[in-house]
Amino acid sequence: MKGFNIPEEAHIVCLVTPHELNGGAHRTDIINMKNYSHVDFIIVTGAGGTAATVTVEKDPETTAGSEVAIPFKYYAELTQDGDVLDRATDADAAGFATAATIDIMYVISVDAAELGEGYNGINLYFTNPGASLFAAVIAVLSGARYAEESSPTAL
Repeated sequence: MKGFNIPEEAHIVCLVTPHELNGGAHRTDIINMKNYSHVDFIIVTGAGGTAATVTVEKDPETTAGSEVAIPFKYYAELTQDGDVLDRATDADAAGFATAATIDIMYVISVDAAELGEGYNGINLYFTNPGASLFAAVIAVLSGARYAEESSPTAL
């Protein structure tokens, strides 16, 4: 086989099932990066077409309460139903605002080394879009420290 077999060479975490994010800010579950060297967060938006600000947070634990926003890189596909990501964009710790367009996607890429000494946890934070914004978030962890045929949980 050639290529990248996701189920065998990565670990997939469904952080946000497709649903409406309005009605308040939304923080995803914290992923434990202790046994992985990289994570890509795939955000797909649907109906609604309003904007929210997305930030990446690191945490020394895998429970909420000590989050610190960090700078990161992201890729955007801002054409409705498109499949070609733009080049990487640097976001500072304040994050980026999603486009008010339906059916677009973003990929946020973070290396575990970017979290710094003493930080293993990572999550996404969405501000309240103020109106309907439907989205889903999948995390793809790679570079497993102890690769197995069936990877253990990272939550």
